[in-house]
Amino acid sequence: MNIVVGESQTISSVTAYYSDTSSAEINLSNCNYFPVNTSYVTVNNNGTITAIAEVKSAIIVSYVEGGIVRTDIVDVRCYK
Repeated sequence: MNIVVGESQTISSVTAYYSDTSSAEINLSNCNYFPVNTSYVTVNNNGTITAIAEVKSAIIVSYVEGGIVRTDIVDVRCYK
């Protein structure tokens, strides 16, 4: 995801991929979002990411599926 510093963008989908090559869309309301470093990006409970500084960063997305916590990474490039 590429975001101009000072602007925001919302995560629009999360897809789980399985070893049998199938996939499933994860309901975004079941996801939690965590910035790797809040000095560079912030993220709210709705998955809206705001770029603070010109850098590459990431957001960790987590959700529970079948009683297991799953995580994924959204790479974020913040630029001017």
